Amino acid sequence: MVEYILVSCHAFKTHLLPKSMIYSLCTAEDVRSIVDALLQTDYGADLSRQTKVDAHTLERIFSTKLVERYSHLIKLIERYTGLVKLVERHASLLKLVERHASLLRLVEQYKDFAPYSIGFMESSLWRIYEESLGQIEPPPKGICSIIKAYTRKLELQNVIRILRGKFTKTPNELIEEYLIPLKELSNIRFNDLLKADSIDVAVRMLGNTIYSQITEALKLSHEFKSFLPIEMKLWTLYYNYLLGALSNVPKSEREDLKRIIGTEIDAINTLICTASIVYGYGKEFVRSLIIPFSFKVTIDTFKIAMQAESIETLKRLLSPYAKIIDHIVNGDDISAQVESYRYIRKEAEKQLLKDSTYAYVLSYMLLCEIEYKDLTLIALGKQYGLKPEELRPRLISSD
Repeated sequence: MVEYILVSCHAFKTHLLPKSMIYSLCTAEDVRSIVDALLQTDYGADLSRQTKVDAHTLERIFSTKLVERYSHLIKLIERYTGLVKLVERHASLLKLVERHASLLRLVEQYKDFAPYSIGFMESSLWRIYEESLGQIEPPPKGICSIIKAYTRKLELQNVIRILRGKFTKTPNELIEEYLIPLKELSNIRFNDLLKADSIDVAVRMLGNTIYSQITEALKLSHEFKSFLPIEMKLWTLYYNYLLGALSNVPKSEREDLKRIIGTEIDAINTLICTASIVYGYGKEFVRSLIIPFSFKVTIDTFKIAMQAESIETLKRLLSPYAKIIDHIVNGDDISAQVESYRYIRKEAEKQLLKDSTYAYVLSYMLLCEIEYKDLTLIALGKQYGLKPEELRPRLISSD
């Protein structure tokens, strides 16, 4: 049955745009040319209905498709889980029938002597069957829990956009324009969060969510007049939550997943350690941000790197992620995030060549997100007149 999910994801992956097409969109003359090029893809139906075409409209369509893909995947897995449970229930009934068949034949043989025994025995058998249903272990929820936890990355992006907007006092209508339409993928009431009078109020409204522990980061953001402490703390909370879901995954599938999630966390921890030097945040606060998980760099090395006094020492300790450090030092946080995604993308592409179901599903989800980000970047770039040679180096899918 697990093969059903794997085969389905193989089919879903064929709907992603090839890299060659992503690269070719960089040469489009304008936003309208992007629309024309995408009409024969999964985005075509939504694009063809648009009377107004600009980068924001396209971004909305791209994000909506991303949410649809994630939602479809979750529903598929939930249906699979329900089917497994149904099969197990029927199997248990068959075992009960086999177990008590001889007893039924015996009662049938003597029904003339004990006419009321048949009804009593049948009711007893059904009672035993119903009781047995309660004893059946449900199928492992690991795959559903890890997929839903990973999906919360989109929820977090909305939370970050709203809180950043509150921090910079951006008008609500401008913040709302760039929120991902998550629908059933999130329980957070983003409209209420948007109405908050200040970032302090908005932070308090997150008190009953996984993002509640950001009070210390809020103080530092006010002190340094920078949103970065809040953003880093939010990512820390998210990945701690994701690691909790990882513990529900069968051990046989866990190692390949750790390579993807570990690369993501390594990248975040690299950003955190670099911020300690570049932005001068307190060591205690930075230490609280370090996510207790790693892949290519050990946690102990990250803790040492956090104490580094120079960029050269930092790059030596965190050499697998030196490119991320260079971008931050040069003041280019956006390129640092793009570089982080490239590291993760390369690891995910390796996992696509393996037979691990969980890792394949997660890799597919990551590629969906990368497609959304790259297409949005291209649309914005064309609207603001960027040339192909300026766009391509900023694509996550670019090598």
